[in-house]
Amino acid sequence: MTKMYIYIATLLILAWIIVAENTHWMIISSGVLVSLICIFTMRKLLPLEPIKDISLLRLTLYPLFILGPIFRDAIYVLKIIFTDGIVEEVKVKTEIKNPFLRVLLTNSIAITPGSLPIALEDNIIHCVWLRPKNSQVKTLEDPGETLKGTLERYIKKMEK
Repeated sequence: MTKMYIYIATLLILAWIIVAENTHWMIISSGVLVSLICIFTMRKLLPLEPIKDISLLRLTLYPLFILGPIFRDAIYVLKIIFTDGIVEEVKVKTEIKNPFLRVLLTNSIAITPGSLPIALEDNIIHCVWLRPKNSQVKTLEDPGETLKGTLERYIKKMEK
């Protein structure tokens, strides 16, 4: 667990330096101080037990990964808006076992354009989904694969 706190502290200090755009010793020391305060507060309010079996490197790189699906889906939704679309509710089944990662997948679906999760029950995500009017959806797995696709595959690799 200590290794995880050191990793988080290092990431927070690096983020502090990047945002400050300066490597003066005062900036670095204030970054260390703020990071320690954040970790102390986090230990009290936000336990790390749910993420102890998760690849921290993949979790750290996830914000960079999700940019691709966000832009891809934005173009997809733009095309639907100009050609005519339909909104429907679908149930998406996920194979992710870790509850933290299921919430991460649900939030990832929420920030990608064209879908809005409305509930998460165990391994079922209820979503409102925008799709082309003339597309044929054969089974529940079709919209599920469209909605979670690469996101779920990347998140599953985080599980140890």
